Amino acid sequence: MQAKPMRVLEVERVVRKLIGFIVTLTTIAAVYWIAPEYRRGFYAPYWAALYDTLPALLVAAPFYVAYVDRRQTDPEDSYAEIGAFVLSGAVPQRTEQIRQHVRGWIVKGFFLPLMFVYLCSTLGSILAGLEQPYRFDIMRWHAFAIDLLFMVDVLVAVVGYVFTLRVLDNHIRTVEPTVFGWLVCLACYEPINAATRAYLNYETGANWTAVMPSPALQVFWGSAILFCILIFVWSTVSFGLRFSNLTNRGIITCGPYRWIKHPAYVSKNLSWWLVSLPFLTAAGPAEALRHSAILLALNAIYALRAITEECHLSRDPDYVAYRDYISENGAVAQLKRLFAKASRSPIRRSG
Repeated sequence: MQAKPMRVLEVERVVRKLIGFIVTLTTIAAVYWIAPEYRRGFYAPYWAALYDTLPALLVAAPFYVAYVDRRQTDPEDSYAEIGAFVLSGAVPQRTEQIRQHVRGWIVKGFFLPLMFVYLCSTLGSILAGLEQPYRFDIMRWHAFAIDLLFMVDVLVAVVGYVFTLRVLDNHIRTVEPTVFGWLVCLACYEPINAATRAYLNYETGANWTAVMPSPALQVFWGSAILFCILIFVWSTVSFGLRFSNLTNRGIITCGPYRWIKHPAYVSKNLSWWLVSLPFLTAAGPAEALRHSAILLALNAIYALRAITEECHLSRDPDYVAYRDYISENGAVAQLKRLFAKASRSPIRRSG
């Protein structure tokens, strides 16, 4: 989108776009109304926020659409084609563009309620912790720090999903095109996640602080957990307004992505091993092996997410350049060179 207007205002096209926008929102609202999942009290905070903000959105929409329409390189977008179909029955010609539009709104319609509810829940936990009288308790302050980090994570996610705007250049370029890519992603979130975790329950019930024999080791282990979660949240923050699942809204190369392609997945999965300690259980080595295998299966889901995301993003030349750069200069490549250099170094012998 250009910074300066490229054409005069065409009211007819703006009207078509507004109709397309209203049809899109109405369709999402109908899905929310029909699907039993969204009738759960779990989503009550989202509905309350939506009812409060929807009037302002509808008032601002005409001004935003008119502003963007004059600056788009190609103003005949999906909203315009949907509006033309409603007004005159004109069959959309750009079918792939319409498919991207539908998939993009499914992503936003699915993830925005979840992230908003997670944000409210985490914020509630933080406020409840602040209301408690002060006392030194490593588990209490460790849990508080984790809640604080996750609040930052979901806050960035909510802002990213809300402000998907061309004027900010963080609009959706493409959406994951494969059913398998969608399945491995959605398996990590409600409501599918409940079934996933029920079948892949790797937790032994062991408290990691009880396993650690000394306060010093507890501090060390707890710090390692916090470090993993910090990397995970740093990865999300690096996306900024471009955060989103299943979409390409611009390739991210800053933050921890300067060294590794999937820092969020690596750090999150590592934190699960540190927190749950599936390899330590009083039930014996067989149960320890079983719980470890279950967690490896969950790790495999995230590995599949990484693979499908790379296949999707590889259609973007910017990602191909980034992938090649990481292959040559990333953390793994540098470690390989370091070990190769060490193995070639002559061994000094005395005597």
